[in-house]
Amino acid sequence: MVFVATGTHHQPFDRLLIAVAAAATQLDEPFVVQRGCSRVELPGCAVHDTLPAAVFAAHLRSARAVVLHGG
Repeated sequence: MVFVATGTHHQPFDRLLIAVAAAATQLDEPFVVQRGCSRVELPGCAVHDTLPAAVFAAHLRSARAVVLHGG
């Protein structure tokens, strides 16, 4: 599983999520995305606006790859 999180900042990070959407269509890998305030469509991904801290941490532990924005 690939876990992608943009955090809960007020900026949407749409360019990152557009790239994730493209990657998700080409990789045979499940994607879990915390997209914050963005409204980018992510077909085939499990999308959450926000995740509880315990669920977020569980995804970090179980992911094969993690993609986070850096602020």
